[in-house]
Amino acid sequence: MILKELNKKQTFKFILIFALIILLIPIIVRLINYDGNPIGPIAYNNLHIANEISENNYLDQDPLAYGGSNYVQNPNHYILAYLSKLIPLGILIYSIPLIFGLFSLYIFNLIIKNLTKKRFTANLTSIILILSPIFIYLFAFPNNSYIPVFLNLLITYLILNKKPKLPIILICLLIPLFGISHAIILMVFFIILAFYQKQIRTRLFWPSMTLVVSSLFYYIPFYLKYGILINQNLIKVNIFNSFITDFGALISFSLFFIMMSILGLFMINKSNDALPLYVGSILALILSYKFPILRLYLNFVLVFIVATALIKIIKRKWQLHNLKNIAILIILCGLLFTTVSYLDRISNSEPSMAKIESLNWLKDQPDGAVLSHYSNGYWIEHLANKPTLMNPDLSKKETLQRSQDSNILFNTHHLSDTQEKLAKYEIKYIFIDQEMKNGLVWQKDNQGLLLLLAESGQFKQVYSLDGIEIWAYTG
Repeated sequence: MILKELNKKQTFKFILIFALIILLIPIIVRLINYDGNPIGPIAYNNLHIANEISENNYLDQDPLAYGGSNYVQNPNHYILAYLSKLIPLGILIYSIPLIFGLFSLYIFNLIIKNLTKKRFTANLTSIILILSPIFIYLFAFPNNSYIPVFLNLLITYLILNKKPKLPIILICLLIPLFGISHAIILMVFFIILAFYQKQIRTRLFWPSMTLVVSSLFYYIPFYLKYGILINQNLIKVNIFNSFITDFGALISFSLFFIMMSILGLFMINKSNDALPLYVGSILALILSYKFPILRLYLNFVLVFIVATALIKIIKRKWQLHNLKNIAILIILCGLLFTTVSYLDRISNSEPSMAKIESLNWLKDQPDGAVLSHYSNGYWIEHLANKPTLMNPDLSKKETLQRSQDSNILFNTHHLSDTQEKLAKYEIKYIFIDQEMKNGLVWQKDNQGLLLLLAESGQFKQVYSLDGIEIWAYTG
């Protein structure tokens, strides 16, 4: 019965509607409960940069990063900026990812249909994709990856269907502009495809050359001018809160989804044809812990593996038919429960309404740089419209020095050291939230800067509500 419904041509229309509903749920929650403010720091950086480009038509330096920060050009920001002249930016930040999400789902469905020659496999895989946390995050909120992910899916479809080379070459020219990581992943895909499908090697030559040349053309001058940007890896994470959505990770896999993927890998016939998929999936899963951007692409592979496992279970002859139905029901309920749980958590992720209101209040105060944990940086820059000592961009050369100075400011008991650093960075405000007091920065009360704020007489508390404090430096 299930396979019969999934095999109908018109079924995919309902799958698209289902995707639209899933993606709209967190958006509606943010519109109703959070005045339309999205989640995550990247969204606020995109809003801030898009506003700057809209006002100036071009941007070379980010004025709200302390001392000015070299802005890495990204077409996504320019798309938002120029379209915002016609459509309010508050609508664009939600509608553009959602539109790309529906088109990505459509292209992915075509790819699976092309590979398997079975509509029901393509439709079931599409449904599981919709239920995956990464798909929801990628296309329900503004980020920097939904366009290149769509373009890479489109390239895959064009290559597999032997479409004309020109559109593929043009897309390869664009991919590096969205980030070198997306270009590298596409190049690795080309290599794997050429190795296992010899008949399309000649078709991949010019797209590959275009991708390499455009990447070198764009990034060599950039690195010569700004140097190689090295992520300082200042975030303290573990395999659970950074890799499993059930433990707090936003851009990753649920524990149930990983278990289903492993089950699917075991159920795949490990012939010579399937072995690359088996080995490659395990290797990519391991590497994605260190390189999270891999998860965005690995997710498409894993949902196919999960769908394959589910189809094998459905088609397998069971001695106890009721047991088979129970097994299928448990799998579907597990996937649905994971999705519902993730939707609830992502819809209510930071910034909270209390944080938004506090930063809107700070926006109306006199100018001055703000000291806070770097994870609050983009929110402060966009909502309070004030420069920060550090923001989540941890790749700049000056980051390490600023990180060391931040640690001194947060942890020293010496007023002279604190005053020296505050003067060095022209800091006037200190923004403290509950997370900073609960282990993100300090482990206990009256530790480091918290003691100086209370007892030195050089600081005045100007805001305190719902666990958020803002102090002004008066010295």
